Amino acid sequence: MAMPDDGLLPLLERLRRDDREEDWAALIATAHASLRTVCAERLNGDLLVEDAVQESILRCRDGLAGAQWPDEPSAWAWLRRIAANTALNLAASERARRDRERHVANDRDDSTPSDGEPVIDEELRALLLRQVAELPERQRLALELRFQHGLDVRAAAQRLGMTEVNFRALA
Repeated sequence: MAMPDDGLLPLLERLRRDDREEDWAALIATAHASLRTVCAERLNGDLLVEDAVQESILRCRDGLAGAQWPDEPSAWAWLRRIAANTALNLAASERARRDRERHVANDRDDSTPSDGEPVIDEELRALLLRQVAELPERQRLALELRFQHGLDVRAAAQRLGMTEVNFRALA
């Protein structure tokens, strides 16, 4: 659908006044390419660009009541500024999402190094070693077999000559 002969400004005024579906279709058909260009300059990826264009049209609808345009170029500038701000906001949201994902991935990576040993603060490690040293010998041995030597419950219980249930209670 082509731009009505009277231009963008009268179309926006009609939309503000009547909110007719055919006028919205005319606006989208007319402004889509321009809005897409503005959004594509600020975003990577066709899906994000198209999301920004659609969100721009919605923001245009929401801002019609308070907007004023003295002339046709001002109306176009208003519409393009909505698209630019929408794209910038979407880009910032995407960056924040990627940073959160990277932070979560780094937290996961920091807690288990490549050799499979958990990272423990040295002060905490010293405290744990002192606490384990104060345990009764049999309980200390159970913990060592299970966590230091990596034996499963069955093997560790057999090594200590006890049932799995008693071992679980001990370790």
